[in-house]
Amino acid sequence: MKRKHRNYNNRKYRWKKSKANSSDVQPDFTVLEDDDNEEDHNDDEDNTDANDLDDINDDDDDDDDEDDDDYDDDDKWILKLQKMLPDVVHAFRKNNLIIYLLMLFTLISTAKFDFKNICFLLFCDILRYWSTDSTSKMRYPFKETQQFWWLGKILFHGRFQRFMSGYKHAGQSNLTGYLNPATARINFALPSHIHINEHPIDLKIPDIKGPGIFHEMIQLISSQKKNSYVLTFDGKKLAPGLTDEAGDIDLLGYGPEPLHQQHEQYTKSKEIISKITGYLQGSSKSDNYIKNALLDVSHRVSKSIRDLRQLIAKQQYALDKFTTKAASEPGKNYCYVIDSIKTAIYRAKSTIKDALATNDALFGFIALLQNSSGYCTDKMVNLSKTKSFVTLKEPRQVHSSLRLPETEHVPHHLLKQKSDEWFNLRKTVKVTGSTAYNALGIDGLKSQKETFQYINNQKEKPAPTEQQQMAMKHGTENEIHALATLHSKVMPAFFPNLTYYEEGIHMITANNKNIIGVSPDGSIRRSENLSGVIEDIVYAVECKCPYSSYKFNTPVYYKIPTRYICQTMLEMRSMGCQECIFLCWTEESTTVFKLRLNQRLIALIINESVDVFYSENDKPPSKLSSRAKEIKELCKDISNSSTFIGEFPSVLGTLHTNELIIDQDNLPYQTFQTTTPTLKKDYCEKEMISTLVSASTVLKEAYQLNRKKASEVIPIMLSTVDRISNPETGHAQPIGYFLRGYSLSTDVMRNIAEDFMQACFVNGIHVPVQTFDGQWINLVVRDQQGNPQTKLQLQVDVWKEVKRMPKKILSEK
Repeated sequence: MKRKHRNYNNRKYRWKKSKANSSDVQPDFTVLEDDDNEEDHNDDEDNTDANDLDDINDDDDDDDDEDDDDYDDDDKWILKLQKMLPDVVHAFRKNNLIIYLLMLFTLISTAKFDFKNICFLLFCDILRYWSTDSTSKMRYPFKETQQFWWLGKILFHGRFQRFMSGYKHAGQSNLTGYLNPATARINFALPSHIHINEHPIDLKIPDIKGPGIFHEMIQLISSQKKNSYVLTFDGKKLAPGLTDEAGDIDLLGYGPEPLHQQHEQYTKSKEIISKITGYLQGSSKSDNYIKNALLDVSHRVSKSIRDLRQLIAKQQYALDKFTTKAASEPGKNYCYVIDSIKTAIYRAKSTIKDALATNDALFGFIALLQNSSGYCTDKMVNLSKTKSFVTLKEPRQVHSSLRLPETEHVPHHLLKQKSDEWFNLRKTVKVTGSTAYNALGIDGLKSQKETFQYINNQKEKPAPTEQQQMAMKHGTENEIHALATLHSKVMPAFFPNLTYYEEGIHMITANNKNIIGVSPDGSIRRSENLSGVIEDIVYAVECKCPYSSYKFNTPVYYKIPTRYICQTMLEMRSMGCQECIFLCWTEESTTVFKLRLNQRLIALIINESVDVFYSENDKPPSKLSSRAKEIKELCKDISNSSTFIGEFPSVLGTLHTNELIIDQDNLPYQTFQTTTPTLKKDYCEKEMISTLVSASTVLKEAYQLNRKKASEVIPIMLSTVDRISNPETGHAQPIGYFLRGYSLSTDVMRNIAEDFMQACFVNGIHVPVQTFDGQWINLVVRDQQGNPQTKLQLQVDVWKEVKRMPKKILSEK
């Protein structure tokens, strides 16, 4: 069946070709001038059209019949186009674009037109846009155009989208979702940014997020022609700022905790809180599971308080620095930075207050889950109204209660501290728990010599300074508050069903001789029989109430100071227990630690004490022994490895000895009757969930406040050795980057550069050269240990050393 050709009237062009599908024939376009000359050409047009149709019919006679069905399907579209064609041609002629319409038809008919061309597809999107009656009905069917807009956004960001879209409906008033495309002033039909972001891109583009090594880029470079490359890096300033995901200092694991680690900890905390919240809302509950989860949350909250206090100390230092600058440099304005620091300090203090309240509620729930009724949420605690706080009687009363002979002394561990008997017995030993740090040389040789001379009466000990007197008075007056916090906060939550006992002085012997005396602040025992059997001791107790005039320290300890390690070890050794509870009390909060006995350290302390203070040599040491140096290193290790239990709100304690009523004649201890018994209440899931929500808020705020803004980006590039570049092909490719703050050590930069060099080596890339600016000159002139690598640097070091020498030494040389 032959195709039926229809005669299209009002043709505005002459189109001659010999073959419909021939790609070799160049069409001859003759565009009529205008409609006024149409009559002058009618006769010629009719003749030409007839001849052209005859030519086409002749050519069609030679075609196969296999496309006849397709032609029949096309007839309905031809009919539609036939009706519109005169208007279309007229419109094109009116706008002087008719030649381009003919070009389009010719290219399509000669199979030269690429229907996948991105410009044509974008044009189709515009046609679709203008064909809808509402912008909310617009859809984008072509994956190619969606990829185009996605790549444009990645390469040129929001400016590209705004420029390409045009003004759209700016200045018009319409209901959302009912904007008329016909009234839009657009350049292109552009999808919304949400649609662009959510579009699944099939392009094989590596998903590189955040600072680090771009392994995909290194592999791509290694697949190219094998050449040598130069590793180059240089810093570029940033406008400091933070988003939810970026903007923090990140030194690829070699500096402060990077953002992704902080974020992982915060995310994990949220997951734990969400999980326990869901568990509480369920039907079946396990008190042990809930307790362990709450302990985890309280520990995380305590760590956030630690981070905030350390932040406040740093911010306070910066505030004093800028305040001093503002006073000494009146021409400069530091108001913004000062106000910013004050705001950060205020937010941190407010968050700490909320965190302590949250911890107080969490520890209360933990105590209830362990059937412990002694947890107190009040600020004041009367220790004379509890049975689990046991004190020693006075030495004479102990002597009478134990029915000892007149000639027999009260056991030293039952001598009440600060009594005359306690002072006298303490003088019989040369080393005590509080003097061991200086006596063993941990504080240096000078301090050890002075302590030796004081103990052996070779030198009169100077009177304490006013600062020292204030510190000792502060510690003595506040010890009762630390013990009250231990008894009413720490023990109910972590050591339920145990009892606090006051302790006297305990002796450590060597060769049947007392050589060291220690006086713990107490002990925690299993029993309440008041017998004083030290085998029941589970924990030694040591309390500290720091007094410091240096305002840039944190008010409480977050690591046990090394000067107290020997004291706690000796306390555990003398009482026969394996663990010690260490408290640091301030009026606002108390930090609690737990550490274990180290037998190696105890042996070193005893041997060093005997050799230095109980030998026949009465001269002070002239140098530190190797044993003293090992003691110092062990103290540091134990301090760093001690367990941080948590931070508790502090209480103020009172003790009225006239209220004691339990005083058995044959026992050395006395306790008190509970006049106001504390009743156990069942915990409420709603209150617990509310507390967990507060914990989540505190952790989020602490995370945000502790983030550190990066001020500079360090891109790492691989460039060609010749570094020849042109606009189309660059000479260098980025293989990673990291974000630094206002300072960066040479060691950190060296380690990062070595990681990039190793990544290149693994992928077979030859990198013989590194280039950088002068701030990293030490990478060249010094090795990893800081030794000079060049003659010039060696000369500089020698000159600096010689300049510091005294004249006397120089003259001798």
